[in-house]
Amino acid sequence: MNRTFIRCLLAGSLATATLFAAGCGAPRSQQVRTEARGRYDRAGAQIAYDQARQSFQSGQFEPALGHIDRAIARFPKESSYQLLRGRILHEMTRIDESRDAFQAAVDLDPKKPE
Repeated sequence: MNRTFIRCLLAGSLATATLFAAGCGAPRSQQVRTEARGRYDRAGAQIAYDQARQSFQSGQFEPALGHIDRAIARFPKESSYQLLRGRILHEMTRIDESRDAFQAAVDLDPKKPE
């Protein structure tokens, strides 16, 4: 949990510094802010994924599902997030939803060996 906090703190600091530097009024500043928000969302999604994985590994499936749903909401194109969601739902015996999540993972990255 300590690593997760540090990652969150670093991601927030990086995003804040980037947004501050981008606020100089240059024509490119909007693009820089948009890119910074994208990096911030990606970092937030990774933190939520890590929390979901930790909860899943400790058998806390409801919190794990909440974390992974937040990760997917922030960065929906990551197949490993859908894969973990499928595993969580499978353990919760929500088989139809699990199958849908696994299919979404395959649709996002058909070549991934998992």
